[in-house]
Amino acid sequence: MSSFEKHCQDCKEQLGEDFPEVHIWLDEYFASLGPAHRDKRHHEGGVEEVRKKWGEKAAEAAEIHIKADCKGVIPTEEQAKIWSLFSINFNDIKLDDNK
Repeated sequence: MSSFEKHCQDCKEQLGEDFPEVHIWLDEYFASLGPAHRDKRHHEGGVEEVRKKWGEKAAEAAEIHIKADCKGVIPTEEQAKIWSLFSINFNDIKLDDNK
């Protein structure tokens, strides 16, 4: 997951603007939900909401943000809800090779 500053930098590099309002809006629920916040706005529906609020270029910024946080994809709303249930880092799990 990228920081606010990194999201802004990525958009500045790719779109010429940093779009702080988009990143703040997308991550609004992070403080209360942690990684599970992504099921609220990190999906196709979230991109469409950004498009309605701030326009086409802002929607591109939302796509950049979501792809950075969701391993290069923009999930559907259903996928985002399912993924948020499993918001652990599976790379940190050690498996017992004897089982």
